[in-house]
Amino acid sequence: MIVQEWIIDRPGTRPTCWWKFQAPEPRVRCGGIGTPSHERLANVLRLHFGVPMDWMNGGILAVYVQLGSDLGVRAIDPHNPPVFESQATYLDRHGLLLPGERRRLSAADFTPERITDILNFGDAH
Repeated sequence: MIVQEWIIDRPGTRPTCWWKFQAPEPRVRCGGIGTPSHERLANVLRLHFGVPMDWMNGGILAVYVQLGSDLGVRAIDPHNPPVFESQATYLDRHGLLLPGERRRLSAADFTPERITDILNFGDAH
């Protein structure tokens, strides 16, 4: 019932709790430069809207360079940040769009999303 009410104003998306408790898997990465920190550090994968929350940044990498290793990864490139499938694409791929929801979506709703926009990083990372 919550999702049905949610999509009245936001078709092709789901609320935060849906992503936390019902999403079958993370969203698919489509490109861009940057490394989620769980891939190289002993961090737990934390997701927000189906994408990794924690990313390697210049500050973290600078510490490792001082210790003698760049970890072989790159921080998020603000000019080419990681990009993930849109929520609408994810829901469609999993057959999770509710009846009538798809016809309310436009082509723009299926456009991949930059991690900086999903997590509101701006140019901070």
